[in-house]
Amino acid sequence: MFARLFFITLSLSSVCWSMSTTFLKPTTKFPTTRFATQDLTTFELQLIKAKASSSYNQESSECPLLSFCGPEDLLYRFIDPTLPSNNTNKAGQALFDGELHTHEYRFIFDKNFTHGLFFSFEGSVVKADFTKIKIIPVSEYGRCLTPNEIYNNQELSTYIKSFEKKFLQTCDYSNSFLGPLFFSVGYAKNYQNFEDADFIDISCKIGLSIPEQNSNTYENNSFFNPPLYQQKNIGFPLQCNVEAGFYEWLNIGATGIITPFINKNTNIRINSTETNNILMTTECINACIQQQPFVYFNGYLAAEELIPKINFLLGFSYAHQFKRTYSFYEDAPSYEILNKYNLTKPWSIGCVNIEIEFDGATKRNHSHPRIKLIYVHPITGTSIYKSKVFAGQCGIDIYYEF
Repeated sequence: MFARLFFITLSLSSVCWSMSTTFLKPTTKFPTTRFATQDLTTFELQLIKAKASSSYNQESSECPLLSFCGPEDLLYRFIDPTLPSNNTNKAGQALFDGELHTHEYRFIFDKNFTHGLFFSFEGSVVKADFTKIKIIPVSEYGRCLTPNEIYNNQELSTYIKSFEKKFLQTCDYSNSFLGPLFFSVGYAKNYQNFEDADFIDISCKIGLSIPEQNSNTYENNSFFNPPLYQQKNIGFPLQCNVEAGFYEWLNIGATGIITPFINKNTNIRINSTETNNILMTTECINACIQQQPFVYFNGYLAAEELIPKINFLLGFSYAHQFKRTYSFYEDAPSYEILNKYNLTKPWSIGCVNIEIEFDGATKRNHSHPRIKLIYVHPITGTSIYKSKVFAGQCGIDIYYEF
């Protein structure tokens, strides 16, 4: 059954990057310790929906969805294709707003062997849609212009009408991709017989993160390109977990993850002028992407069957992706310009995670399914979408006792 569900999800559309935290949305697979039970096999399937109508900017303040890097320059060459690509004359600046809807389907598989060793796989398919995109003209000091100010500025008013007609009236953006896929091997250990604790569980694993395979669809126009900050590099995530149990119902745990990456050569979209334009460019160049590490940690409290068959989890998670830089192997504009005026900045997100799980397992039958409801609420961030996430999960544990 679960194999069938997995292959169904591969035919749909969704992302999982370093334990499924991405630029689009925070993770719903809240990392906890792996049980050390020998021959335990776990299957989990998540159905995820996220929505963002705003972002965090570089000062961690809330801003319009597509404005986390500040106002975009309204260059005349965007509406006049006869102008050269290095023309930087502009009618003004503007913020861009809209809505982001993300639909994701994730499959998780864990298999324990002898001596605490286990294998894990995590993969997902994603579909991300940007809708209701609109332009918000601002002054040179970043203040939103009033309708009267726009009307009285004939040059800006004419530009906005042309821009909206050409790009925004029917400009919805959709992106579908598979992965990255995450494979890992790990070790889990359970310790008991403590005076002040019921148990202490630890687990650690190291793995391989394979970049996603995607197919972009641009409705009517490929010039306007809301950023996804997709991972292009192969990574090697290292995860460590610890959890302690008290009073036969209260569990306290923490997780740490670090993912270094190896360099990769690929074609990238670029902005080759000294203008702040992340959303709009059609230029492309071959480059070596040098991606700095991704880090993640969480802490949580879990109530295990305080109410019979019901488990609760309340946690806080923080993820930080350090910046990426580009090196070029062909004639290109200034290295400093390309790395300053492209999406190379670091981003971070801090969230509150809430989970409620119904566990159908009994002493006589350990393989009854688990049903979980998940909500993730961002509370802080820098240069990232502010996506609120809902998810439903179905899981089953299989093992045999002799």
